Amino acid sequence: MTIFWIVVFCLAMFFIIVMIIDTGRFVTREYVITTDKIRHAHTLVFLTDLHAKVYGRDNEAVVEAVRHAAPEAILCGGDMVTGSKAGDGDRWYASVISLLKRLRATAPVFCVNGNHELKIADPLYYDYFGDGFKRYERELNAAGIRICRNGCTTLAVLSGGEDDNIDIYGMETEDFLYRKFRRRHIDSGYVRQRLGTPSLSRFNIVVSHHPKDFDALAEWGADLVTSGHIHGGVMRLPGIGGIVSPDPALFPKYSGGLYEHSCSGGRKSRMVLSCGLGTHTIPVRIFNPAEISVIRLIPANGKD
Repeated sequence: MTIFWIVVFCLAMFFIIVMIIDTGRFVTREYVITTDKIRHAHTLVFLTDLHAKVYGRDNEAVVEAVRHAAPEAILCGGDMVTGSKAGDGDRWYASVISLLKRLRATAPVFCVNGNHELKIADPLYYDYFGDGFKRYERELNAAGIRICRNGCTTLAVLSGGEDDNIDIYGMETEDFLYRKFRRRHIDSGYVRQRLGTPSLSRFNIVVSHHPKDFDALAEWGADLVTSGHIHGGVMRLPGIGGIVSPDPALFPKYSGGLYEHSCSGGRKSRMVLSCGLGTHTIPVRIFNPAEISVIRLIPANGKD
């Protein structure tokens, strides 16, 4: 029995050490997407689920990692903040505004809302959150950072570069679809009501917070979806992936990495699902460091 308890103690200490290390660090992961719809190579950075976490002084580590990637645009997938009650002033989002302003000096920033922003913005919760979302949104707009709520722009308009057939959509669903223990399901018709009808001749990127929407977005016409929300599944195991999602659900179908959906009509759609930068519902990470996603779009004809 003594040996047994020594083994248990050593394993517990090992997992605690891994948890402390992984909860306090991030890695940069690179995803390569090849398509015949574009003429030149492009680099995007995707950030999501920061939850107002700060890495070093004023998030200098994040800023430096993004600068190193040299992106044309920075896409933010929601839950960059965690809402705080009315009366807390701007303290709960000040570090996020500071980070996004500094990133805006590197490349244009395109944001969508996650469930935390949606809840802060919901009039039903005004007594608790007050006008927190409006203040947050005003700060972003003043810094030249766009929150896209079911709209579309082109990479060329966003970055000021040459048009290369790339459209970027920001997808937002109703807050109630994020409620705990709710079965979440949308279809391509729901997406069409919110985003309109895409041009399938263009390379369509959709920034959408919840990865369960991937199948519907793919069938709608998305060539690439960027999502977060799952935080990598809190703990990740080789060959299995994430263990639990915030819904909550065990062993979610999508937890982190690159996924592909074969669409009707023969098209293929892919999703970059980031493990996110912060924590919230379950504030730990095990074998699951936070992530900055660097997306390389490569033309199939080999041009750069």
